[in-house]
Amino acid sequence: MSIRPQSPRNPHKQWLIDKNIQNNRTYFILSMLSYLLQTVNPKSSFRDRFHSLLSEYENVDVRSMGFPANWKAEPLWI
Repeated sequence: MSIRPQSPRNPHKQWLIDKNIQNNRTYFILSMLSYLLQTVNPKSSFRDRFHSLLSEYENVDVRSMGFPANWKAEPLWI
């Protein structure tokens, strides 16, 4: 991706525990969207809808999008 967002310097909400995530991968971008949505709207259903979407399309290879093996255990995604 040509635009590479940076990790929050002083996150006010839960951010990623795994610090080895590359900021040019889809996982980082989706994590940033989730973080921002939780910040402006704590009742956002983005996480739940994203989990449902992946459940519906089980053939999607999230590893190829930069998702680490333990991404579902990240507090940001719980």
